Amino acid sequence: MRYKSIVVRAGHGTPDDLLENGWSIVDTDVETVNGAKASAKRYLTREYARLAEMSDPFDYAQVLGDGEVIYDYFRTPDAEDKRPA
Repeated sequence: MRYKSIVVRAGHGTPDDLLENGWSIVDTDVETVNGAKASAKRYLTREYARLAEMSDPFDYAQVLGDGEVIYDYFRTPDAEDKRPA
């Protein structure tokens, strides 16, 4: 399906928290759904948190097509979290 607008948004907290208090990042410079999905997943990584100088990665990200949520992503422990310090 083709969308006129694709948006990625991410933030700290639960989906309800973010709807009430706002999103930390909203990316409207996305051209494809696949690109949006990759961006959403990246926003949940420790690597992105380090680059953005955040203490913790985002907890939740969404991809919207024409204003409707088409993908939800929740942060789960990744390989970096499992490495010994």
